[in-house]
Amino acid sequence: MTFNQRVIRFRNYKKLSQKDFAEGLGVTRQTISNIENDKNTASWDFMYKVLNKFPEINVKWFVLGEGEMLECENNIASEPAARYGKEDLKEKLISTLERENELLRQEIERLKQDGCEQKTNTG
Repeated sequence: MTFNQRVIRFRNYKKLSQKDFAEGLGVTRQTISNIENDKNTASWDFMYKVLNKFPEINVKWFVLGEGEMLECENNIASEPAARYGKEDLKEKLISTLERENELLRQEIERLKQDGCEQKTNTG
C-alpha cells in the first residue's frame, strides 16, 4: 500500500471528507487531494500534523506501511506519535524514510540485475 493509499484509508476510517480532514490538520482541501491522488509528496510537516492530531495511528504503518493501521497496546513495535516532540519525530521520520529509500535502491539494483540476466539468457 502506497503512502497516498494509507492517507485515504485512514481518512475513510475516520469517516472524514477531504475538507474536514484538511481543516482538522490546518491545511487546504487541495493539499489532501494532491497527496491522495499522488500529485504531491507529503512533507514531514504534513506527516507530523497527521500523527500529532491522530495519536492512534501506528507510526510505522503510516510512514512505511508496516504493521497495523492503529496503535495497539500489545504491539510493542508500534510507536505512538505522542511520545515524540516535533523535532524528535522529524528525525525519526527522516531516519525511517532513509531506511525505506535504501531498501528501494537495493530492490532496484536486484531488478536491474535480474533484467540483465534475463537478457543474457534470452539473447
